Amino acid sequence: MRALAQDKLWTPAEMTEKYFPLEKDYAAVSAWLTQHNFTITRTDPNRMGIWASGTVEQVTNALKTSFVKVTSNGRAFTSAQSAPSLPASVAAAVVGVNGLQPHLQKHVHSRFKTVGSRANNQAPFYPSEI
Repeated sequence: MRALAQDKLWTPAEMTEKYFPLEKDYAAVSAWLTQHNFTITRTDPNRMGIWASGTVEQVTNALKTSFVKVTSNGRAFTSAQSAPSLPASVAAAVVGVNGLQPHLQKHVHSRFKTVGSRANNQAPFYPSEI
């Protein structure tokens, strides 16, 4: 088993060459979005993401998904009901399609809790404090 050097820092050029998505794949996804009349609102210089917007009809047609109206926390949303589908020409380069279910929001799963006389919320933590 070979040990990894703990002090190795990757240069931006090494990251681009070895780990970031290929420029041709990024260009293909961008071209596919443009071909389907999406508006590209933001790009990432590291080619890790493309932000695009479009109408529900555009998303339905391009990603072969269906939408429904959803009410969550007293607000109405248009949300994807089925998983999106991409053509093979771009699917391998895409890790995920985000934002199709806007009613799903992140939640805080941890909160500080004062137990007994310990009010500073510092380690060590006891099982009753977790």
